[in-house]
Amino acid sequence: MKKVVLIALAASCIAGAAQAASVKVLVIGTHTNSPLAEVVGQLNDDTYFDFDATGADHSTISSAADLQAFDAVVFGNSGSGSQGFGNTTLWSALQGYYDAGGSIVASGWLGYGYVVSSATAGQIDTLLPVNFAASGYTFTSSGTNTPTTAHAITDGLTSWGVGSNYQDTYSVLDTGATVLAQISGNASVVVDENSNGGRAVVLGNGFMQSSGYGTTALRSGVYDQLFEQSVNWAANGTSELTPVPLPAGLPLMLAGMGAFAVMRRRKKMQKV
Repeated sequence: MKKVVLIALAASCIAGAAQAASVKVLVIGTHTNSPLAEVVGQLNDDTYFDFDATGADHSTISSAADLQAFDAVVFGNSGSGSQGFGNTTLWSALQGYYDAGGSIVASGWLGYGYVVSSATAGQIDTLLPVNFAASGYTFTSSGTNTPTTAHAITDGLTSWGVGSNYQDTYSVLDTGATVLAQISGNASVVVDENSNGGRAVVLGNGFMQSSGYGTTALRSGVYDQLFEQSVNWAANGTSELTPVPLPAGLPLMLAGMGAFAVMRRRKKMQKV
């Protein structure tokens, strides 16, 4: 009987561990001033979801194959020149990854990255659900972001500010894109999905901005919730906000151990 109970408990723990697998995220830095370590750390602190995030410089990405092992890819412009935004190889890799069902989260100074990267402007516009050619480079230093559509990304959020010195705003979107939040009459959170299951999220808040733009507030509180929910949704995660889960088999394991202890106690009492 002991062996049966122990085998059942072991199987339960293995199943629970499989169900609680971390969301694998790659954060791509596009400049030497890119807050790569800060963003990786922000995801790995697992405030709302269980992430396994790693960072990479844009120059190390050569094809979509470099991205396939990840559930989602995060990138943005730090506000210091084009750098990775002018890397045609990077944008080709991101497009191939997205077309194959991969998911992306883009944040901060995207409009700026677009206007200073003429060589890749067409690639940027094709990948992201914002029409940068028509929207231009627009940003704001004040105002309140307000959700416009019920969605997993904005779940539990009623409003939030700029969070740093500036954030992007978007006036013209691609056909089929959905606005989830607005600021000063323009879109500030935009999502889209393709037919292969790929998901794209564009965040106006500057999570990938250089720390010189006063980004400390973006690493916690309502901003962290927005960011983590965006990455989790992009990675095809749960549509509801839930705490970092315990292994699914843990409650069953504890119950089984309790039952086993009761059985042993009864046997001892019967021998007396």
